[in-house]
Parts: sequence; C-alpha cells; structure tokens
Amino acid sequence: MREIGCAITAWVLLHWMRFSLIVLGFERTMRRATARRAPARQPFSTGSDVELVQRVARSIERAKRWQLRLTADDCLPVALVGVSMLRRLGAQADLALGMTRYPFAAHAWVVVGGLAIDFPRDKYSRFYGVNMGTGAQYVPGCPAGGLGGLQSPP
Repeated sequence: MREIGCAITAWVLLHWMRFSLIVLGFERTMRRATARRAPARQPFSTGSDVELVQRVARSIERAKRWQLRLTADDCLPVALVGVSMLRRLGAQADLALGMTRYPFAAHAWVVVGGLAIDFPRDKYSRFYGVNMGTGAQYVPGCPAGGLGGLQSPP
C-alpha cells in the first residue's frame, strides 16, 4: 500500500508542477520544489537510501503511465517531482539542467548524492549541463554525466 500512496503523491505532484510552471514560472516553481522539508541524510549511507531513491523512481514511472497527457518535453516537471519527493524524504536531491547545441535539445534530471537519476534512463549523458543546487558541470559521454556513478530506476 505504501507504493500506491507514493505513486498517488507523484501523480498529484506531476499535475501541480505542470500547472505551477505555467502560472508561476520556472524560478518560483523550482524554489518551491527544492524547499527541504525533512532533515538531510548523508548521501547513500545505507542500502535503505538506495531503496528510497528506487521507490520514488518507481512511483514516478507509475504516475507517468496514469497521465492523461505526457509528451517528450515533460522531463522538467518529472525531474521537479523527483527532487520534491526525495527532499521531502530527507535525500540530498538537486535538479540538473542540460542542453546540446546542434541539434538543439534540452533535458532535466535529478542528482542525488552525486549520482544521476534519469527518466528515461541514461538520456542525460549526451547533454552539457549544470547542477542547479551545487553548480557542478556535466560533460557529455562521461559516466554519469561526469560525476562518476549512475543510479537509474529499475
């Protein structure tokens, strides 16, 4: 039952993030999504931290299947939901944004404890990017966007 509750939370947050991005704009939406609501944990100190990230990732994937309208450009609201849910649970999650020059494309993903979490898997690895929380830069082609590790949803 806990997985269903987490998926319902993700579904509601996905709708809210889309609405908020349109009405409030990116800056205010990001500020609200990244507000820490629980004490921060040490990143990946135990197996339960990895399980927490995987549970949130599964919930977001399930919520995406329930969406009425989902397009390829929905990576920003999905990443904001991931950051919001993980921060509410105490994980050190940050939003990362990246782009390519030619052909132009942009993408958003979540970084937790220096590890990239992407929906869909590994799409982020072709983008030049920046971690909005720490300012770390990403280079395409490097493992985990230049961070040295990857934790993808199952």
